[in-house]
Amino acid sequence: MRIGLNLLHALPEIGGGWNNIEELLAALAECDAQNRYVAYVTRANEDLVPSNRNFQRVVVVIKSASRVWRVVYENTMPHVLAKRRNLDCMR
Repeated sequence: MRIGLNLLHALPEIGGGWNNIEELLAALAECDAQNRYVAYVTRANEDLVPSNRNFQRVVVVIKSASRVWRVVYENTMPHVLAKRRNLDCMR
C-alpha cells in the first residue's frame, strides 16, 4: 500500500506533537517494511522523515508557519498530490 503523510503542519514549536510525530515515524520505519510512505514536508520539518527505503520525502515549497497559505494548500492540492504519486490513501 502507498500511504501519503501530510506533515506540512509540523513545526518544532509544537513541542509534544513534534515528538509524537517523530516517534511514530521512527516506529513505522522500524516495524513496517510492507507499506510505502510518501511524506509531504517543508524545509522546516523534512528531517522528521526517516531515511528508510520505504519512505519518500516530497518537499512542498510553502511556509508552514503561515497558517493561511498552508490551509489553502491543504484544501486544494491533496487529491492532485495523491494522484501524481499513485497513493492508496492520504493521512
